[in-house]
Amino acid sequence: MRTVAELKLGEHVCCLYESEDEHRRVLSAFLTQGLCQRGRFVYVTDGHPPETILKYLTGAGQDPEPDLASGQLRFLRKEDAYLRLGLFDPDKMIRMLGDETARAVADGYAGLWVTGEMTWALSGAPGSARLIEYEARLNRFFPGSRCVGVCQYDRGRFPASTLLNVLRTHPLAVVGTELFSNFYYVPVDELMSLRYAEAALDNWLRHLTHLHPPEEPNGASHHDAGDDDELAEREAEILSLKREDNTLLRSQGRAPKFYI
Repeated sequence: MRTVAELKLGEHVCCLYESEDEHRRVLSAFLTQGLCQRGRFVYVTDGHPPETILKYLTGAGQDPEPDLASGQLRFLRKEDAYLRLGLFDPDKMIRMLGDETARAVADGYAGLWVTGEMTWALSGAPGSARLIEYEARLNRFFPGSRCVGVCQYDRGRFPASTLLNVLRTHPLAVVGTELFSNFYYVPVDELMSLRYAEAALDNWLRHLTHLHPPEEPNGASHHDAGDDDELAEREAEILSLKREDNTLLRSQGRAPKFYI
């Protein structure tokens, strides 16, 4: 099993963290990897100020001051990245990532390590409704690039329905500090198509048939017992997310979406 410290250029990862300790462990590993591999690191802040992130590094035994002084480590505000000119434009943000990557390589770095705190998307700023479109389209940018990115989502602040859509847009997901191939990922062309519901259904059916090969005529099956456990765990995760979503809706005085 790979960890965050083994991410590769060209990969696009989501981190749905549940606690500040989990956030610290994931970001400490990602920051340390990028800086030690002579990458330029760009961190777009929101809920965590730069001082907090620098403490992550010092707590991991790293001295960030030389990296800050040289420009290897840079912090940007959300207003300097996602919300430039007061609105969110996926095209401009992806172009910015491409420019930053090219600049890092031209300056002699191995590539660009980038991470952003996505809580700004809850602000209702113009264009924020295009978040899922943006995350999907990043899967055309990252593969083959000299850039690796981790998108951060605080599970305590985002509704479960949004996080389910976020998961669909990331080929890899971080749980703890380990990397997992994402069962729920939907390729960008399918996700952005006009027949999204049908495409998503096709994608899920492919996964189901992979987990459960056809039964033999006598009723026997060649799949492992562990496959049943894995599917049950995934169904339990979905049920848990639905319950969380209902709890959030009720706390807002709204009717629940899911009847479970």
